[in-house]
Amino acid sequence: MTTLKTDQKETELNIVVKNRVGILKDITGVLAAFKINIENVSSAAGGVNYPIITIKFRQKNAEQLGRVKTRLKKIKGVESVAEKTKP
Repeated sequence: MTTLKTDQKETELNIVVKNRVGILKDITGVLAAFKINIENVSSAAGGVNYPIITIKFRQKNAEQLGRVKTRLKKIKGVESVAEKTKP
């Protein structure tokens, strides 16, 4: 059983990507490298060939979130990364 630390903030990232084989693997690989447990992943149609991937997880702190966003933006095909953090 996993217990959640109360100081972790629920975070949602909306990632606009150029659709390609392996893009989701690359994105989840970044989160795995930071030892982040993904709570939910979904996708929605954006523009033609540009879906929006939404990932929910709990961040440890703002520094970690900043590093994650920087790494995600370096992935080939990632067009933008926007966050929505809940208290």
